Amino acid sequence: MGALAEAALRGGVEVVGVVPESLNTPELVHGSLTELVVTPDLRTRKAVMAELSDAFAALPGGYGTLDELCETTASAQLGVHDKRVGLLNVAGYFDALVRQIERAVTDGFIAPRQRDLIRVAHEPDELIERLLEPTS
Repeated sequence: MGALAEAALRGGVEVVGVVPESLNTPELVHGSLTELVVTPDLRTRKAVMAELSDAFAALPGGYGTLDELCETTASAQLGVHDKRVGLLNVAGYFDALVRQIERAVTDGFIAPRQRDLIRVAHEPDELIERLLEPTS
């Protein structure tokens, strides 16, 4: 996240960080953010990020990334929001997850019309284009 924030700041983009109190340390929080929102816990952090976001993009990460990706996608599926969800599949990092989604569609757990709730791309520019495409 730090590298992404740094690149955005260098490009003149405002960067708002949202961090739970327990992780609000100089070692973990980028020092040049446009704004920093500190929340009491992770659940509140996710709610604040969802409120502030125009779209969601998941980059390679761990459990927190997968949790946020699944929650935002399930919320879109249920009509809680109509924001785009994207997955930046750098070097095939999410290939197994994309195959699992296809399996869930094949097995009837995800409706075919909801397959593209997650817009997958391999390059950042391609992901931005996919996130800007109209909803089908």
